[in-house]
Amino acid sequence: LKQTSDKEDAVCSNRGLCDPLSGRCACDGEFWGSSDGYGMRGSRGDCGVAVNLASITGCPGDIPCNGHGVCDEETFACGCEEGWRAADCSERTCPYGPAWYAYPTATDVAHVTREECSGMGTCDR
Repeated sequence: LKQTSDKEDAVCSNRGLCDPLSGRCACDGEFWGSSDGYGMRGSRGDCGVAVNLASITGCPGDIPCNGHGVCDEETFACGCEEGWRAADCSERTCPYGPAWYAYPTATDVAHVTREECSGMGTCDR
């Protein structure tokens, strides 16, 4: 099992849950809490390095991906169904819509970018 570090900046490397108040990752117990972004231990706080590869035997969740996704049997990463997110597919997503307070993208062009809750609120997960 290998999780390649590709710098895509997936939230908590899709290996933990993000606390929206602190911005810190709570990693799945089988993963170390931090990598250097290149697959080694470091201080990014991203759940990117496995502690013991032999102990990883399946996807996170009481049942794989909490019944809201499909477990990749090679990487043991969840692919969440639409409407769900997080490493274990336990968090609901909120609708995305045109951003009300985004900068214009060109002359006479605005509200093109899409943000969660249209950038007008905070998603209550």
